Amino acid sequence: MDDRTRAVRTRLRSMCPAVSIPFIQKFQLPEEEERVLIECDARGKSVQQVAQAMNLSPETVWRRRRAALMKIAGV
Repeated sequence: MDDRTRAVRTRLRSMCPAVSIPFIQKFQLPEEEERVLIECDARGKSVQQVAQAMNLSPETVWRRRRAALMKIAGV
């Protein structure tokens, strides 16, 4: 993870969900990426919890989350 995506992740985790969810939604990410990012970084769920809830593998959740962070960071 590079410094820009790490900074985005830190910023999302420092916000309350009421602020971070609209912040994520304004980037108009693909639905699955948006949902993964909201669940993991805004609501603080683990990758395993999100994978189980969305019927995805943990690797897929990890990739979607990273792609979303990169898009927000402008990488």
